[in-house]
Amino acid sequence: MVAAMSAIKAWLAEAFLDEGSSRYERVQGFVMVCIFVSVASMVMETVPAFAARHQAWLDAVEVVVVTIFTLEYLVNVWVAPSKRRYILGPWGIIDLLAVLPSLILMLNIGSAEFLGVMRVMRVLRILRVLKLAKVAAHKFNDRQKRGAALMDLQIFLIALFAALTIWSTLAYYAEHATEGSKFTSIPAAMWWGISTLTGTAYGDIYPVTLWGRVVAACTALTGLALFGLLMTVIGEALHSTLFGKRSPGPPP
Repeated sequence: MVAAMSAIKAWLAEAFLDEGSSRYERVQGFVMVCIFVSVASMVMETVPAFAARHQAWLDAVEVVVVTIFTLEYLVNVWVAPSKRRYILGPWGIIDLLAVLPSLILMLNIGSAEFLGVMRVMRVLRILRVLKLAKVAAHKFNDRQKRGAALMDLQIFLIALFAALTIWSTLAYYAEHATEGSKFTSIPAAMWWGISTLTGTAYGDIYPVTLWGRVVAACTALTGLALFGLLMTVIGEALHSTLFGKRSPGPPP
């Protein structure tokens, strides 16, 4: 029994910790799909017409996704070389906060007011999108082997998706309760988010609350950083196409 548990733990440790393993690649790919499904479900739940027709499906997706994320968290705790370091570290805290409000709602623990707060706190699930930053960092290590320009573009798209999702969701929750607000759903907020990130700012939708404006300022600054990165990627690709790859400089 002990030998079997040790073998299972070793298999899971390779799948969850060994970044050079094919099992790790498959597990991370599956987790990424679950993150996208979870985000899509959370986004569409804020569209009244869609939610009214498909609430049963949204509830089913909620149960499945929360179950998978909870199992992932427990496995990570089990196989972590230092359980305390994982649990109290940034990724462990993100993994826990992403599932805790939903678990409390499913178990129906606490008063009605507390459960109402937990329902709003499910927005913390968007923190799972930050896991994509971990994927981007892993991809960055392979950029020379797989093609620097292509990998840089993938990293940019991952960062853009993460920024758009997080800031648009926060803007929606900051603004949607305001009378006459045009932040009627997260997809509507995403239109504002993409225009703010790109610096176009059409002015057809804009935040009016204090927290909404704080989110808008952070979104605009994030857009400057993202498109500074994009210009670097495009510049390097053009230089490589026109003049060939840059040769390494002389050793210091």
